[in-house]
Amino acid sequence: MPSCLLCVCISGSVHCDDSDLTQIPPLPKETKHFYARFNKITEVRATDFINIKLPATLKHIDVGNNQLRSSGMHAEAFKNNNIQSMSQDTICNTQDKNKLPYFPQIVCICSHCQ
Repeated sequence: MPSCLLCVCISGSVHCDDSDLTQIPPLPKETKHFYARFNKITEVRATDFINIKLPATLKHIDVGNNQLRSSGMHAEAFKNNNIQSMSQDTICNTQDKNKLPYFPQIVCICSHCQ
C-alpha cells in the first residue's frame, strides 16, 4: 500500500510516526525525509528505498523507537543514496556502522559513534 495512504506526505517529507507499521512502506519517488518513529519495524530491507528516484533524493531517515534487530539493517538498502543524516537510535543503537559499507561518515549523528 502506498505510504501516503498510511502516512502524511508533505513537500518531500513522509511522516509515519506511531502508525503500527511492521515494515517500511513504499515511499514516493520524491521523498527527502522519512520519519517512522514509534512503530514495530524490525528491519530496513534492501528494497525499502528502491522507489526513490536517482540520483537519490532521500537525505534523512528516522526509524527510531522501533523493534530494529541488530541484523535488521541491510547494507544494500543504503547503497547509491544521498543520505546525510539519520536519527541517533536508528543506526547507532542497533548495529555496528562499520558493517554498513555504503554509509557516508556523516550518517551516524550520535556521540558514541566514532
